[in-house]
Amino acid sequence: MAKEVIHIYGASGSGTSTLGRYLGDKLGYFFMDTDDYFWLPTDPPYTKKRDKALRLEMMKHDLAQTDKAVISGSLVDWGDELIPLFTLALRLEANTELRIKRLKQREREHFGSRIDVGGDMYENHQDFLQWAAAYDSGGLEMRSSAKHDDWEKLLQCKKVVLDGSRPLEENLEIIRNCLR
Repeated sequence: MAKEVIHIYGASGSGTSTLGRYLGDKLGYFFMDTDDYFWLPTDPPYTKKRDKALRLEMMKHDLAQTDKAVISGSLVDWGDELIPLFTLALRLEANTELRIKRLKQREREHFGSRIDVGGDMYENHQDFLQWAAAYDSGGLEMRSSAKHDDWEKLLQCKKVVLDGSRPLEENLEIIRNCLR
């Protein structure tokens, strides 16, 4: 099992995957994104969840292959079994306007006209944006700031809150200091 596991979590569009990839590149950590384990490969994507036990099995297998890993994305309601492995937890925060702007750009790059009115992913895209925008005001019944506040009480490792609107280099420097 990995000896150093950094977990980055926060609202969709806050930059968890971007920061996770960046850490992997700059610090030599194996990068893992929870979406790759959570969702089955479908077309359109992100419509069918993988079985929880299989997700965890896949993640444990990948963690066993490395000494250092960074996991980006939410593990709330399914990944508590991995919490004892975390050596550092990073909560990435960004305001709703910035997050939605990023998500629209990302979805446009990935799916093009499929998310336009009449496209096969239009409804899913609109539902996703509405869900993502509710992060700050949502309750414990959904992935929300309140849900993350509650979930992070389970964390036993060092916890740091980072500003997802800041440059990657600045957040990397804060993380380096935490790892010393």
